[in-house]
Amino acid sequence: MTQSTTQSYPPKPSIRSLWLGLLAGPIVWSLYFIGGYALSEAACYLGFLDGTLLGFNALTTILLLLTTVAFVAIVGIGWLDYQNWRRLRSRPRPCRR
Repeated sequence: MTQSTTQSYPPKPSIRSLWLGLLAGPIVWSLYFIGGYALSEAACYLGFLDGTLLGFNALTTILLLLTTVAFVAIVGIGWLDYQNWRRLRSRPRPCRR
């Protein structure tokens, strides 16, 4: 009596999700960098955000919040991309002869 063993694999990630995982982190970081620089420049040039917020300068507080949001987004994107990579690695590679 032979027993057939079929192994189920997690679904293969799409090409779109792989590209998104590769490019989304640098895109988020670029947008954060440009946005933070523009906000700092505008605050210095126009003189707004001079007050205090949560015990810090308002501009510093806003930049810290922006940094935290960008950091969480980049770590989340990295985690999702790592999961996609693990799903790809768990699948058998086709034999090429």
